[in-house]
Amino acid sequence: MEMVIQVASAFVGSLGFELLFRVKRDKLFLGALGGALSWIFYLGAAEFVRQEAVCYFISTLLITLYAEILARLKKSPATIFLVPSTIPLIPGGSLYHAMEYTVQGQWEQAASTGKSTLLLAAGIALGMMVGTFIMRSCLVAAGIGHNAGGHHGQLARMHQALLLELLGGVLNQLVRGLRPPGPH
Repeated sequence: MEMVIQVASAFVGSLGFELLFRVKRDKLFLGALGGALSWIFYLGAAEFVRQEAVCYFISTLLITLYAEILARLKKSPATIFLVPSTIPLIPGGSLYHAMEYTVQGQWEQAASTGKSTLLLAAGIALGMMVGTFIMRSCLVAAGIGHNAGGHHGQLARMHQALLLELLGGVLNQLVRGLRPPGPH
């Protein structure tokens, strides 16, 4: 029952955010559904992965693919679906506690909570980058994306290869930073 309440809250929270920013009616349900899905993806990832930032990465990666696909189907910018869909993942509570510890002079707790918050935000940002990269790579490979053919297509593929290498390094560092101290 608790999971149903969490998912429903994610849906309503995303819907409220869309209403606040006057998203068109025909897109309201899809953005709110994305919010519910992002929380379902997070909860599903948490069943298998111990590191919270990795769960945020997985959820954001999947929800970015959802937003990119909807953008093509609805002929709208992906951000219309992506922004409200990620609202349930925003680490506002941990950011609040990091600031609270800082104001109270509890430096160790502030640093620990601040580091955790930054890792969560990095997981979200990296999930968006990788999701967008995957979608655009698929479109270029299918010959329907921007710069799919000719000289521009070769340049786009080179950029994608470099970006993939960079993302691999960043993801490796993220996972390395989440391992518990001790021998590996």
